[in-house]
Amino acid sequence: MKPIVDVIWFMGQSNMQGQTERLTEDNAPIENAFEYRYFTDNLIPLKNPVGEFILKDLSKGWDVPKNVVADQIREWQIAHALGGSVSGNTNLVPKFCKHYTEITGKKVVAVHTAKGATVVKEWLPDDVVFKVAWKKMQKAVECVKRTYTIDKIYIAWLQGESDAIAGTCKETYMQQMIELKNNAKADFGVEKFGIIKVGRFTTTGRDQAIFDAQETLPLIDSDFLMLSRITEDLIDDPAYMNPYARGHYNSDGQEKIGTHAGTNLALMTLGKEPIYK
Repeated sequence: MKPIVDVIWFMGQSNMQGQTERLTEDNAPIENAFEYRYFTDNLIPLKNPVGEFILKDLSKGWDVPKNVVADQIREWQIAHALGGSVSGNTNLVPKFCKHYTEITGKKVVAVHTAKGATVVKEWLPDDVVFKVAWKKMQKAVECVKRTYTIDKIYIAWLQGESDAIAGTCKETYMQQMIELKNNAKADFGVEKFGIIKVGRFTTTGRDQAIFDAQETLPLIDSDFLMLSRITEDLIDDPAYMNPYARGHYNSDGQEKIGTHAGTNLALMTLGKEPIYK
């Protein structure tokens, strides 16, 4: 009999991709946790950095250059469907999975599909981001099943800044999120769609529509979970923000988010109340 594993699908934009200032000093592989890699089609021990740079044609991409100029950013955005941790630095995924495995006692496989500056619409079937993310997840499930029996598949979602900038209204954001969740549920049997509430990004009040949408979704659709609201506090604390990239969490901030969200998903999976706000 194959051992049992849970799969957590990490999705979102730049703060899920990981745009921090350094690599954490505590970077030992997470016990009982693995990451799926698309280009080698295998599972590796989970540690920072996570994710892969995948072009829209599914070939290998490149890291976001340091000290970039606007033209380089546009070139990267146009070419890529998905990105990994920028500059090989810290991401929230290892801490998330560390607490999930320790609390549940289960093994876990992380599948990371994220890209900075994406709106929810890009994660729906008409867009190439959807197609590449879905392809990676499909290959991940096939790979995992060669060694393990999959018990549960969850999504951890951190996104919303770009929709706030674009002025997406609450109703549209909710409709698109429900469509995204339904697609993932139909295609992969996703058990729950966990939301890490996005932090404030604009200064025009447009964030509120996204905040309201993310708070409402778990109230009207039991497939959604609110994993953490910690970004509300971190966004105002310079100790947890990347000084070189406005609106992005630093290494400590990413690990704090991962700790909160991973702990809460584990507790809710076990039928217990979350302990973090």
